[in-house]
Amino acid sequence: MNALWWLDPLLKHEIHYFAFAGSSWQTDCAWYLFSETLPKYHDANRALRLRDDGRGPRKILQEVVAVFKQHRRWPIVIDIDPVAEEQGFLDALLREGALQNRSRYPLYAYKATQPPLPPSPQVWVAAVPAYDEEARQIWVELQICDERTEEERQFWRAVAEAESRFSGCRLYLAYIEESPVGACDLFSMDGWARIDSVITHPEWRRRGVASALVTRAIADALAEGNQLVYLFTEAGGPAESLYRRLGFERLHEGPLHRHLLLA
Repeated sequence: MNALWWLDPLLKHEIHYFAFAGSSWQTDCAWYLFSETLPKYHDANRALRLRDDGRGPRKILQEVVAVFKQHRRWPIVIDIDPVAEEQGFLDALLREGALQNRSRYPLYAYKATQPPLPPSPQVWVAAVPAYDEEARQIWVELQICDERTEEERQFWRAVAEAESRFSGCRLYLAYIEESPVGACDLFSMDGWARIDSVITHPEWRRRGVASALVTRAIADALAEGNQLVYLFTEAGGPAESLYRRLGFERLHEGPLHRHLLLA
């Protein structure tokens, strides 16, 4: 089996998931995401899946830069995957003076056919109905509970608002007794499911909240017939050991390395 069998399905999922913030389109040489409402949100304003069509990486990078200038986006954000790196795009970017940012977020996949055993019974998880505006707002506020400055809260609140209104995402809230204490979402498409935005309120950590959220999302993803459930997590962070305990296995060490062209 091709060692990178997962790469194109993953990139396709990236394009469709981050469409919650804007629009996307594809060419033979690059895929693009741009957001009119969140122009400073790098995940929704970037180029990915760069591929050499015979003109060479330098010519294609010039084309990518022109697209960003047309959309008035700065800096120019480009993700380099293993195939693009092998084709020489990384070397070409570094020669142009790009700031290199090796990903600290490895790709993890859940390959079992059954969800993990239910965690702590004191935590219960509910999917947020599309009509429940109050629950949606609670989900948004939980997403920014770790932000320290007002500027950060405003920025990430706007991102969470867009994500929470995306019809492709299923939102979850975790409760202890009647208090909402954590949140996450699930995006399913073409047999793949992505778990994202997992967060526990600081006052309720180490109570099994994240485990309960992820277990519920896995169960729903498998019940829908998805063949692979995946997520990204910070390498060496506390969540990484949690996901391993739940049965996730590392597929690749940071498959998308982000680079910024500032000039």
